[in-house]
Amino acid sequence: MSKPLEIHWVVAKIVLRYLHGTFDYGILYIDTSNVTLAGFSNSNWVGKLDDRRSITGYAFSIGSGVIAWSSKKQSIVYFPSAEVEYQAVCTATCEPIWLRRLLCDVGEEKKEATIKNYDNQSSIKLAKNLVFHKNTKHIDTKFHFVREKFHSKAIFIEYCKTCDNMADIFTKPLGKVKFELFRGMLGLQDNAFSINGES
Repeated sequence: MSKPLEIHWVVAKIVLRYLHGTFDYGILYIDTSNVTLAGFSNSNWVGKLDDRRSITGYAFSIGSGVIAWSSKKQSIVYFPSAEVEYQAVCTATCEPIWLRRLLCDVGEEKKEATIKNYDNQSSIKLAKNLVFHKNTKHIDTKFHFVREKFHSKAIFIEYCKTCDNMADIFTKPLGKVKFELFRGMLGLQDNAFSINGES
């Protein structure tokens, strides 16, 4: 904001055009028997060239649409990409733990583990393997609570292909086809506010 350039003006107009064209879009929540809490998380390595910090994104849903999502720049610069990915797993573990407590408070306690879909196999192995510390002792210990939550069966981290990870919509620039696919997976629909004659 302090030193805007022509490129910033161009990007701002693109964003405003998109918002104008999707004014009727919204998340439609419908009654469904599927009340499983599940989500996707991802990060990009060196997302911003000006400060070299990566971006972490996640989305969690129950039933027909997302109920929690985030896209946030990581607070510090991480050198190895595995560390970036593991930090993203950690960040995206805090949210379902909080959501599980909230659901329990409203009488919807979740006995089964919350499934987190992730596309980085080394981070999944880190979370599952208690004796993998030799190669990861440089990672801050607070991130190892992911292991604790995995072994207590509060979460289950499942591998998904990169092309199927809808959290990419929060961390990377996407082509139109993939962007629209992931937007649909989030539960965003056109005319969501005019279903059943409502406006």
